[in-house]
Amino acid sequence: MEPLFGKVRFSRIGVRLAELHNKGYRWQHEAVIAFAAPQRAFELSQEEAEEWYRGRDVYPQTAPGQDETIVTFQGVPLGLAKRVGSRLKNSYPRELVRDGKLFLPARCEAAQKMRTFLTGAFSPH
Repeated sequence: MEPLFGKVRFSRIGVRLAELHNKGYRWQHEAVIAFAAPQRAFELSQEEAEEWYRGRDVYPQTAPGQDETIVTFQGVPLGLAKRVGSRLKNSYPRELVRDGKLFLPARCEAAQKMRTFLTGAFSPH
């Protein structure tokens, strides 16, 4: 970041963690993606992950134990879901929703390699 100071104009630096709402705080999608602990997350199948990216709720065969959970695909955080009965309510930002073919095997492997690299690069030594 330091090489960019003075060359790029920043309005704010950092990641917004949450917003205040009537019933408390609501986590921001960017914070969930950046700081998620995938080992405590709920893993989605490829079909469920595609539905997730299309902005649809997901109906897994086994629901997670907690009311709010981080959903992942191949260990990569996708976002935050709220359990409502047997479904996971999608909180994926509407401006990011996509249709069509979303996953190719090579992309999934590349995403996992990038996640492994970033985890190692930014972990405390």
